[in-house]
Amino acid sequence: MSSDARKLQKTIEQLYKEDKEKKSKSSVPIPTHSVEFARALFKFEAKPYQAELLEDKSKRIVVRWSRQAGKTTCIALRAIWFAVTHPKTLTLIVAPSLRQSMIMSDRIGDFLAGLPRPTRLQLVEKLQRTTVRFKKGSRIVALPNSL
Repeated sequence: MSSDARKLQKTIEQLYKEDKEKKSKSSVPIPTHSVEFARALFKFEAKPYQAELLEDKSKRIVVRWSRQAGKTTCIALRAIWFAVTHPKTLTLIVAPSLRQSMIMSDRIGDFLAGLPRPTRLQLVEKLQRTTVRFKKGSRIVALPNSL
């Protein structure tokens, strides 16, 4: 290897090392508590009944609230929180039609797109209309409950 090639290799290695250090320094602390997660990352101040949904540890949850009470918002934030704090999990959004499940998927996408770029890059690997892939291997997928 010529001296120019060695210098180039060292420069590339140094740039790679500096880039890796910048990424580790720029990482944002991610709260593990769901209500704090929603507040810190998305500036969402949950009402008491919304906080109860966000904190619920049940595997299956039924929500019966009035119109415009924040059901879609809370469930979207809960899905994001769960995917970020539980590596390698799959969250399915199922509705009678793909159009309906994509309403929830779009809300999730809007929340993630609204994050500051460094935070979004820290959390999200790929953001598509019906699928979100997170850096820790989790996914959120929107599906219809029909053919």
